Amino acid sequence: MTHLNIRDPEVPAEERWRIALWLTDRTDDEVPAGSQILVAPEVREAILPAGPVSPGS
Repeated sequence: MTHLNIRDPEVPAEERWRIALWLTDRTDDEVPAGSQILVAPEVREAILPAGPVSPGS
């Protein structure tokens, strides 16, 4: 797991700090762009602020 750190202030925050996963044991057909990936609660807590879960979180 990694994130993009784009320092250009003209780029919106949601684009600068997007998290990317590389699923090396899956093909593009198995996990097309835009797929939602479920993670362990510990992973979610490590990358998202505390608070209620909203759709798409």
